[in-house]
Amino acid sequence: MTFRQFNYLDQDSKELVCWQEGVLLAERKVRGFTYHLYQVSGFYIEIQYTTSFNTTCSFNAFETTDKLDPYLRAISLKWLHEH
Repeated sequence: MTFRQFNYLDQDSKELVCWQEGVLLAERKVRGFTYHLYQVSGFYIEIQYTTSFNTTCSFNAFETTDKLDPYLRAISLKWLHEH
C-alpha cells in the first residue's frame, strides 16, 4: 500500500487498512476527540474519533515526521536518565 493508493480509498477501506496493515504507534485525547496514530508502509495515518460516540471523523495521512509533534510531546523519556 502506498501513500497515494491510501488517499484514493473510501473511509471504510482506509479504516480497514489501518487495522489490518497498520502499527498503532500512539493515542492522544484532545477536547472530545481521540486520535490514533498508525504507521503503514512508510507513511503515517492519524484517525480522529469522537470520544462520546466513538465514530470516525477523519483520516489524515502524511509522509513526513513534522506532524508527529503532538504525539512526541506525550512520550516520557524519564527512563533514559535512570540508566
